[in-house]
Amino acid sequence: MQTHSNTGRLLRGEAGFTLVEMMMALLITAFVGAAILLAYQAQQKTQNVQEQVAELQANMRSAMSLISSDIRMIGFDPTCQAKAGFTKATRSEIQFTMNRTYEKNGKDDRDLTDANEEITYHLNEKDDPTHRGVVKSGSVSTLNRKARYAAGQGFQDEPVVRNVEAIEFLYKIGNDWYFDPKKSGKKLEEIKAVTVSMLIRTTHEDPKYTGDTRGLEPASGKGKDSGKGKEFFLDFNVEGNKRNSAWQDHVSNLDRKKDQHRRRVAISTVQLRNNERCNEEGL
Repeated sequence: MQTHSNTGRLLRGEAGFTLVEMMMALLITAFVGAAILLAYQAQQKTQNVQEQVAELQANMRSAMSLISSDIRMIGFDPTCQAKAGFTKATRSEIQFTMNRTYEKNGKDDRDLTDANEEITYHLNEKDDPTHRGVVKSGSVSTLNRKARYAAGQGFQDEPVVRNVEAIEFLYKIGNDWYFDPKKSGKKLEEIKAVTVSMLIRTTHEDPKYTGDTRGLEPASGKGKDSGKGKEFFLDFNVEGNKRNSAWQDHVSNLDRKKDQHRRRVAISTVQLRNNERCNEEGL
């Protein structure tokens, strides 16, 4: 009898969900689905930003590791016959040699024409046509490594790291640092350390980022006045407290522009083991 009664109620429309109840259920489901979708999208954006920053930092570390490794070998010349050392040392470009294969068939190799024996680091020429070490406004570049990659071959200019906006090389002679030692009347064979600064950005913008430019100074701009208790990155001022005006102007433009690329500055100081040896030994 109970079964018959329920069947009768179903036939008369007295059981189940009403149209209003169905619509309310659909509306709640839609709200929940939209909330889940928004949370997922926000999580994806955060993850993408974190991945970009992680990639940026990894690229900086690998680039700095390669540059430091090459610079540390400047002037390597066990017999002092190949005259290895600096051939160019400016704020925006560094060029040097080393005699990696100093012995061939038991004989002294006096040339510097084998693989990776003459190396140049610089920004891509088209992005830094004035050789200031800073890209043109609105541009981005690659830091290139120019070298022979096999004996007897010509030079090849290969990118080391992308999305670079500025590069700075500083050179230590005695107790002072220089942007351009030769222009300051110094001898390149007296350089005993090199400090490299590199400004690099992420590939894509982060919509939630405010474009903060604090902390984007190169080594030459770390601190302004040691007399007021501010600490310099370097142990001495650069050529009488000179500053890298090109880099500073670039960061000032970024501050006004307020784009949303995340940026980092990598700084590394490399002590030279070989550059002064032949000169000191009179060879």
